[in-house]
Amino acid sequence: MNGKEYPKNSFEKFTAKTLVNKMKQMKDPLLQNYAVTASDRQYNVWQRDPLAVQLTSRAMASQKLEYMPARQVIQAGT
Repeated sequence: MNGKEYPKNSFEKFTAKTLVNKMKQMKDPLLQNYAVTASDRQYNVWQRDPLAVQLTSRAMASQKLEYMPARQVIQAGT
């Protein structure tokens, strides 16, 4: 975090860069699913203005982390 952005934004930036770099290293063809024609980025990993949900417990955070990969598999299969 650079002190000028919110923790959520830092998290999204870090995870997006990490994911894109890992997919590039692995030459993953699914990387093209995240490609955009925006002038300020090549890939868009996070949905713009996603619904922010406050995590109030470790159990809730764990549940959300387990849900995300499962959701990606469902969306990729459609």
